[in-house]
Amino acid sequence: MNALLFVSLLFCIVGYAGLCTALLLPKRPKLNVSLLLLGLIGFSIFMSLQGGLSTWKWLLLFEEPDEWFLLGFPFISLLLGLSVNVKRSIKEPKKTNNRYVEIDRNA
Repeated sequence: MNALLFVSLLFCIVGYAGLCTALLLPKRPKLNVSLLLLGLIGFSIFMSLQGGLSTWKWLLLFEEPDEWFLLGFPFISLLLGLSVNVKRSIKEPKKTNNRYVEIDRNA
């Protein structure tokens, strides 16, 4: 159980790095998506291990707004960052390895 808790904390740190790289390196959406997804998995594992079902009920029912931001804000920011980077990776044009450029001889 301690090893799983440690791994979930490492995943959360990787997710934070994903948020930072999403802001600093917006040209690498696939890297950002993978880092943010690991952070989301780590956050979910950590919350499930520490609080169990009561934590998820508390998070979804929005009972105490001032305390909710401690747990809800990281979850929402990870989801927003993940959705933005997924949209970027879908819109990203495919790279080609064409070395030759056509020259318009009529110009």
